[in-house]
Amino acid sequence: MSNSSNSFKKLLNRLNLENVVWESTNFTTQTGTCIDLCVTNRKNLIKSVTVLTPICSSHSPVSVEISFKTFKQHSFKRQIRDFKRADYEGLKNQLNDTDWDDVVFNSNNINDVYMNFVKTFESTVNRYIPTKTITVRPNDKPFMNNLIRNKIRHRNRIHHKAKTSNNPDHWKKFREIRNEIISLVRKAKDDYKCKLTSQLIDKNIPPGKWWRIAKSVSNFTKNRDSPPFLEHDGQIFIHPLDKSEILNNHFADIANIDIEPEIPDNNEPPPCHLNKFVITEKEILDQLKILNVNKPAGPDSISPRILKEVASLFLNH
Repeated sequence: MSNSSNSFKKLLNRLNLENVVWESTNFTTQTGTCIDLCVTNRKNLIKSVTVLTPICSSHSPVSVEISFKTFKQHSFKRQIRDFKRADYEGLKNQLNDTDWDDVVFNSNNINDVYMNFVKTFESTVNRYIPTKTITVRPNDKPFMNNLIRNKIRHRNRIHHKAKTSNNPDHWKKFREIRNEIISLVRKAKDDYKCKLTSQLIDKNIPPGKWWRIAKSVSNFTKNRDSPPFLEHDGQIFIHPLDKSEILNNHFADIANIDIEPEIPDNNEPPPCHLNKFVITEKEILDQLKILNVNKPAGPDSISPRILKEVASLFLNH
């Protein structure tokens, strides 16, 4: 490794690799050589390298301590609308009985009118479309369900009990539950594949969703993973939020302009003026009819599914 003409060292340089072991790892009666190497392309992740005492041969084991952390997404709770229990008829009747001129259009400020509409509409929706709390598990497989999760927890308890007692009946029970879980997982996978196949042959499916399903089935996707780590001010950052903040600050700094640009002194009036906007109910209704109900709600928290359901009603007002 000390010889610059060494072909192995040239190979490491060409591949952007570096050796971190420089002590003798193989000993004879007269010499010691460093032939047990550890090469890496991320030397800053190596905290320490130690050559230990030989155990059962003339080679010394090499211990490498790596400073590395993994980021795992944890499950979390989310509140969503339970559209299966929605009372659309009651919602429409309540919206129809609402005095919009008195409740909403009681101000000349467009911002106040908008906030009045959102509050009134949201409070009415809450009465006729209940909500439910779900658990989102980002690391779960798409075919996983609650039955399989409960069986897995039951299997783990039986396995711990069987290891503790070493009772043949407990081991028999464990094998039965294990085999049942295997059958459930296989059936869930088959059902999930059938669901994807039926969606792919559906002629009414949007093109974007069709391509997402096709890529997930064929695994024909580009690797768009973020960089594994970022080094900034001598520190290593692994978490995606930390990396995004570092990149944002970097591009914000280089985008600053020290000298303000000169604004042209042009007092001539523009050739054209846009004095008024003409928006008809039919134009709004046409836009509401083509809303994608699978899209999430916007900043006003009003679901496109609800807007599309009651569009023909509140447009009359």
